[in-house]
Amino acid sequence: MIEYDNLHKVNKPYAEELKKAFGDVLDSGWFILGENVERFKKEFVAYNGVKYCAGVASGLDALILSILQNGHKPVLVEPDMRSFNIDPSLI
Repeated sequence: MIEYDNLHKVNKPYAEELKKAFGDVLDSGWFILGENVERFKKEFVAYNGVKYCAGVASGLDALILSILQNGHKPVLVEPDMRSFNIDPSLI
């Protein structure tokens, strides 16, 4: 087997923090919307220096809102196998 990414190893340093965050969300009963999403949106807006941010339920929702609903055509690009990022020159 070729190991793509060992998530256990990558997440191990953050395991307790992730478990607490998941427990907080689970206990709140708010999986979509709620305080955590509002806090994230405010921090994301400030970090990116923009006026607005929309929280969505999935990556597919984000693509539909950002591309399809605005009449654009998605251009799919394979990631660079060394960094797993999109090569901007291929977009």
